Amino acid sequence: AQLEADCIEELRQSAFEVDAQQQRVQELEARLDAEEHSAASAQHSSAQLIVLSRDLAELRTHIAEIRSAEEALSTQLVVSQRRGEETEQKALSVARELVDASNGISWLRVEVASQREMQQELQEVQRR
Repeated sequence: AQLEADCIEELRQSAFEVDAQQQRVQELEARLDAEEHSAASAQHSSAQLIVLSRDLAELRTHIAEIRSAEEALSTQLVVSQRRGEETEQKALSVARELVDASNGISWLRVEVASQREMQQELQEVQRR
């Protein structure tokens, strides 16, 4: 009977230890799952970081290209404005020359008209 009681006590302790061990296994499995999830998240985060880094590098390259294009356009604009100013100055110069020529022609017309009048007067005087 004592042997039976000792066996029952050992079975209870063993059952208690098994329960404790099972609980410990469950805790360790939960931690392992959490660690695996964390590792998967870290890998996912690492993959996201790689993608974001690549995207950032592409954006920086694109920004550099845009800045380069902007500088080229700015240079073209300055050159175009300078040419526009030069063209405007030439146009003003031609306009001044045209005004001068027009004034000269007007003066010559007045002179021709005056000469005609004087010729007519001279012819009238000579006829008399």
